[in-house]
Amino acid sequence: EVSELVYCMADVQVRPIVLNKKIERVPPSPLNPKTLPFECFSAADAETLSPDDFDNHVGAVQQSLSDKTSIGDKLNVLAHIERLCQSPPLCDALAASELSLTLVRIMRRSKSPQLRARVAHVVGLLVRHTSLLSVDLQGGGLVVALT
Repeated sequence: EVSELVYCMADVQVRPIVLNKKIERVPPSPLNPKTLPFECFSAADAETLSPDDFDNHVGAVQQSLSDKTSIGDKLNVLAHIERLCQSPPLCDALAASELSLTLVRIMRRSKSPQLRARVAHVVGLLVRHTSLLSVDLQGGGLVVALT
């Protein structure tokens, strides 16, 4: 009788958490493209950019995350990056760029919980959808920043 109370079939059932709509449903961050200091591209449009144009865009995005930018503006830029992370090829390019190290640096140094949480979310999207993490990103304190 006691073993029936202690043991339950639900204890041995494994429920996958990947692609579980109950936990993976994160509302998109509010994005105001008019206030961005660069042109706002959708993921599909960014995929069609030439490599030089995409590098220039990533450079503009990285510049807009500088220390002089307000937290609200940084959150808006992060919302733009979130939308770019919908494409695995773009995630590969972003994770291999200097932008990924900038995101880790912001996550480690920021005192704003809202900014740190949003950066952690964006970095998580990058890590999840990229096929290869660069050695620079691995050595740049990514794991330490996320823990």
